[in-house]
Amino acid sequence: MKKNAETATAVIVISAILLLTVTAETAILLSGIWTREKYTLAFLVLAAGIALVYLLFKAFEEKTLKKGYDKASEEISLLERQADELNRALKISEHNLKTLKETEPEYKRKSEVLESYRNSFPCLVQPGYTVFNVIRTEVMPDKYSRWLIVGEFGDELWKTTIIRRDMQTYGEMLTLISKTETPDGITELNEQNALPWE
Repeated sequence: MKKNAETATAVIVISAILLLTVTAETAILLSGIWTREKYTLAFLVLAAGIALVYLLFKAFEEKTLKKGYDKASEEISLLERQADELNRALKISEHNLKTLKETEPEYKRKSEVLESYRNSFPCLVQPGYTVFNVIRTEVMPDKYSRWLIVGEFGDELWKTTIIRRDMQTYGEMLTLISKTETPDGITELNEQNALPWE
């Protein structure tokens, strides 16, 4: 809206100057001044009017170009900032992707170990002696872990709870349990009395 108002103002000013120039020309030509001086003066007024209009056109054009240049510069600066932000985001994404690719084998190995552990149940220790699950129910870091073992022995369900050092893994617990002959053998794995209690 402001640009249209400036253009309208410039057209009005230039039109007014041209109208004044033509009016001055007509007045000079209709005056009683000698013929030679009359045409010289008319030519000078016309030249001055054209020069003034030319200067106004140039000033308006420079002002318009400067505004356009300033706006383009702002847009270019904004685009450069956005490009920098996108480049930073791309570098972060590339780093995250590289880290993910480096850790993928480790996650895959852990998943395979976990899946292998899950598939080991129910675990037939001996005929008539089955372990259904081994669950860590409590962990005290650097102290102990409480384990719940559930199974079946001689067609009867049983469960027992034992305490072991906290560094024990699920696989190690299952290996220890599979070496027992009866559920009573699992209670022998209990280290509750061997641990220092506070």
